[in-house]
Amino acid sequence: MPNILISELIGTSNAILHPFGMEVYHKAKSILSADENVVIDFAGINNATSAFFHAAIGNLFRDLGESYFKKITIIGAEGRPDWQERINESIELVRHPERQTEAQLEIAALFED
Repeated sequence: MPNILISELIGTSNAILHPFGMEVYHKAKSILSADENVVIDFAGINNATSAFFHAAIGNLFRDLGESYFKKITIIGAEGRPDWQERINESIELVRHPERQTEAQLEIAALFED
């Protein structure tokens, strides 16, 4: 089973940018499109943001659906409940896109005068 070592793919231990997530997305999607299972490995990652998870995990779930998502194994995030929460959130926002709009409105309200 092919293994995507995120730190090696993006060249840093900080998975914090949307473009980094898109690199993981494209790599995983190409493997899954060849009907192979894939391991997404967080070993060596120190920081990860919601933007990264939405790009990498949310987009995979959106584009390939739940049946393909069962072919993905995520390792190296054990002991990081914040990362697991962000992974789950990225999937839930794909399942329920109206929640993303609600969250954006709530954030915008924080910056209103």
